[in-house]
Amino acid sequence: MSFMDRLREHLTEPDEVRQARERERQAAERDRQRKAAEPERRRAEEARQEQVFRMLRAAARVGTLRRFPGLGVQVAGAEVYTIGRDDYERLDTSVLLGQLAGAEAVVTGGTSDVSAARVAAFGVAGAMARKAKADAIIVLADGTTHAWPLSGNGAVRAAQREAVLFNAAARASCA
Repeated sequence: MSFMDRLREHLTEPDEVRQARERERQAAERDRQRKAAEPERRRAEEARQEQVFRMLRAAARVGTLRRFPGLGVQVAGAEVYTIGRDDYERLDTSVLLGQLAGAEAVVTGGTSDVSAARVAAFGVAGAMARKAKADAIIVLADGTTHAWPLSGNGAVRAAQREAVLFNAAARASCA
C-alpha cells in the first residue's frame, strides 16, 4: 500500500475506527515494553533471592536465625522474614516483612469443621473432635501484617506456642 493510499484511507475512516486502531497500537507497544523488561525483572529477583539466601544462611551459621514455621515467619537478627523455600540453586523466596522490635504475633480463634463423613466414620464421639482452622497473624510496628493459614488442631496449638516465643523475642529486641 502506497503512502497516498494510506493517507486517503486515514482521511476517510471514521474517528471511532481511528481511535480503536490507536488504542490497539498503544496496547501492543505496552506489551512489547513489558516483555522487554521481563528478563531484567527476573534477573533482579534472582539476585534478591540469592542475597536473602546468603544472609539467612549466615544467620543460621552464627545462630541468630529463629524459625517459627507455625507462624510462617523467621527472624534473622532484628528482621522478620517470611519462610521461603531454599533450593539447590541457592535462592530463597523469603521476603523481608520488617523489624522485629514492636512486632506482635496473634493466633485467631478460628472455626471448627465437622463433616458428614467424619460423623459417619467416627460416630457422634468422633464428631466432637473437630478439626480447627485459624490464622496466625504477625503485626509489625509499622502496621505491616502477615497472615498464615492454619488447619488442624496440632497446627493451631503449635502456632499458639510459637506466638508466645515470637512475642517474647519481639519484646526483648525492644529493650
